[in-house]
Amino acid sequence: MKMTTITSNDSEILIPGFSLPSTRGGVRMGPADFRQQKNLILFFFDSWKCQQCRRILRSLKEHAGTYRELDSAILGVVQVSLIGLTKAAAELEPDVTLLADEDGRVTAAYQGDGAGIILPFLVVADRYGAFYGRLEFASGEDLDHRELASLLEFIETQCPECGVPRGDEAM
Repeated sequence: MKMTTITSNDSEILIPGFSLPSTRGGVRMGPADFRQQKNLILFFFDSWKCQQCRRILRSLKEHAGTYRELDSAILGVVQVSLIGLTKAAAELEPDVTLLADEDGRVTAAYQGDGAGIILPFLVVADRYGAFYGRLEFASGEDLDHRELASLLEFIETQCPECGVPRGDEAM
């Protein structure tokens, strides 16, 4: 499986903020709602009709307990209206909350390089909004749960209030 992982522990790189309508009663949600509480797994995809995206979302739901133990929340950002997410929400909640990015602006902001949107992809950030990684999926590829869990474990070791010493503090 070929996935590109770009990691950074530079707290200067923050993920873009946003607020989108959610499948939880239409309540608007975004990274700020989890700040200082949960690490974030943001999965960007274009449609519930995408078979690969459905497999990845089901895998996220299947391993949600592990991600919760690593103080992480899962948000799926999809480029459809809230009305089009009813079936997906019924299958994924409460483990994965879906957000409607109808005009694609949030997805484009996270794509970043202006090269056009390549979906699906996943972004991982810590509880303070610092960017830690991005997984891009080639056609047909599935999520490597171990790789994602490993990245979340690394984030937890960087957390000063978690009691895990950083490299310079360990001595």
